[in-house]
Amino acid sequence: MTECGQKKPPKRVKELLKEPKAESVMVWATISRKGKSRLVFIEEGVRIDRVVYMDMLEEDLIPWANDLFGEEQWCFQQDSVPSHKAIETQAFLRKNCPDFISVDTHWRRADGEWSPNSPDLNPLDYSIWGILEAKACAKPH
Repeated sequence: MTECGQKKPPKRVKELLKEPKAESVMVWATISRKGKSRLVFIEEGVRIDRVVYMDMLEEDLIPWANDLFGEEQWCFQQDSVPSHKAIETQAFLRKNCPDFISVDTHWRRADGEWSPNSPDLNPLDYSIWGILEAKACAKPH
């Protein structure tokens, strides 16, 4: 019985009433005052560890930024997910970006410049991904 005194539906009915799992897609992109990168769609099942992420930076970010900015100075900002704050990723960015905002490499070590709990400072998290999600989910699939 439920709290209201009604019978609980049989297990089979519960299974039929379950909502199907929502489709999802993982996308990487970057923006600047001068333009936006292409969307990089991540294959289903791929885990973005530091090695995969550094490959993405090397194949997508660096060529895009070099084409867009040429000899101009530019700065790269990212959030603090594990693949972004990995020591190897930070070293790669120091070597390959004219400037970047580093993140703490460990929660006990305040060695970064980026505030770890400030999604409002990241325009992709704050605005762009929400707009993309709203447009993608606006029409029934």
